[in-house]
Amino acid sequence: MVTKATKTRYELVLFDDDHNHVDFIVNLVGGVLGYDTTQAHNCALLIHRLGQYVVSRYDGDDLLCAQNHVELFNANGIKAELRDLRPNKKLLNAE
Repeated sequence: MVTKATKTRYELVLFDDDHNHVDFIVNLVGGVLGYDTTQAHNCALLIHRLGQYVVSRYDGDDLLCAQNHVELFNANGIKAELRDLRPNKKLLNAE
């Protein structure tokens, strides 16, 4: 049996900035990724404390969805990148 963890191929990373308020980030993370307020708030705090944080992971079948999420975050002023976890692959950007 293949688990979700073994199929993970992409990571969505959000970056901290000095422009957006925590509440805005919480609402955006919750709205885009469907996270409840507590989970979205925890993501926002980790983004702020660490400077960047992996907020979601996707398998190969979810690439289009992952790219759409990157575009939504970037369009709303939150720097987002999609990292390809396959060996010898580069960063995927939707900017």
